[in-house]
Amino acid sequence: MIAILSTTHGPGHGAEVVLCELLRAWHDETLPVTVVAPPGSAAAAVACEVGIRWVQLRTSRDAFLLNATAGHAATAQLRGCRLIHAWSARGLELSWWIGRRLDAPATATLHDHPDAPAHTTLRKRLCRIAANLQDAIAFPSAALEAAWRAAGFTRSSRVIPNGSSGLRRRQRERDGDELVIGFLGMYAPWKGFEIVQSWARADWPERVRWLFFGETAAALADTAAGLAAELGRRVRFEGAQPRERI
Repeated sequence: MIAILSTTHGPGHGAEVVLCELLRAWHDETLPVTVVAPPGSAAAAVACEVGIRWVQLRTSRDAFLLNATAGHAATAQLRGCRLIHAWSARGLELSWWIGRRLDAPATATLHDHPDAPAHTTLRKRLCRIAANLQDAIAFPSAALEAAWRAAGFTRSSRVIPNGSSGLRRRQRERDGDELVIGFLGMYAPWKGFEIVQSWARADWPERVRWLFFGETAAALADTAAGLAAELGRRVRFEGAQPRERI
């Protein structure tokens, strides 16, 4: 049995969407999964929805002593787990702690850059230490793996791109020679809009139209408005949309 550990409360964002897709697609009866996640989290809700065992993890964001206590309480319900897998950087120390107590390997999937601005200085340092205590780590891209290597990560790793269980790419005819490019990170300043907006302003050898998805973060509002005014119909801000629409 594998324990997948998520410390994210509420619906979460991209990493939790990928985790929920994984849980919905998991049909391997020879390798059962237990989800360890906070009450009210997306991971807990989907686990209950699809009949996967759920163990409560009563953590709080970066409350290290409280989280250690929560991990201790969850451990009693994880006897028999052969692997403890953290689903984000915030779960690294807990996966290692629980793995040590169960004498099981600890692994993780890391979606965040080692210098992610959403992390405090203490969290960044702890992530670097805890990452090198894992038996192995999966990364969704080679670029992210390289960033962690540059930050001092030395353990075994593998690149496994994110996927989706229920979506298929829709074939569409181009509108003449127009290329449409979508960006899904408007809800947070650190998702790369500053880089992408410079691409939108660049000279392209073909007609390009840009669609920006997600509720625009307050810190990006002025830049987004300026881009829309400058490029006109070449840019459209769609706001939050269901994945089928995207």
